[in-house]
Parts: sequence; C-alpha cells; structure tokens
Amino acid sequence: MEGRQVFYRCGNQMLLYFNPNATKLPPAPQARFPVPPHGARGPGHVCFPASAAEISAWCEHLEKKGIAIEADFEWPGGGRSIYFRDPASNCLEFAEPRIWGL
Repeated sequence: MEGRQVFYRCGNQMLLYFNPNATKLPPAPQARFPVPPHGARGPGHVCFPASAAEISAWCEHLEKKGIAIEADFEWPGGGRSIYFRDPASNCLEFAEPRIWGL
C-alpha cells in the first residue's frame, strides 16, 4: 500500500519505517498479511554506524540536499557523531562505533 512504509536494506540488516497514520488500524480479517497495528508517534532516534570518512561524505551529501546538521561533534572518549532530521522530524545519527568502545 503506497504511503504505508519504506524499507531500507542496511548491509545485512533492514530498517523498517512506518507511517503511523497508515498502520494504526488493525488488518482486515481477510488481509493477506495480518500484521498488528504499529508505528511510532513523535520524534524517534536511529543511529547508524559509520567510519570517519563515511561521516564526512554524509555531511557533504546532506549539505548538497539542503538538510541541516543539528550537531557535529567529537565525543570525549573519541569518535564523531552527526545528527540531522528526517521529514517526519525523527533524529537520525551517524556515529563512529568507537564511541561505544566497538
């Protein structure tokens, strides 16, 4: 159903992003996929791991698209993070895994 969800392949994982207005109702009894209602309300947060070089490339890409970076900083223990918003006001982050000791 158009406008209901977007799925992103992230390496060997998937990020499922749902429109809560379209997924708040339970499925019809004859529905092909009987998935229960779901979808977050209000701004959420998702963080993706990225190397320093990848973060720099994302900064350039976001700037070209006119997307503001809300924060760009080095964590006290080392590692860089950038934060920006998607069209639904969710906070998205790219961070070097070393901020978690990985």
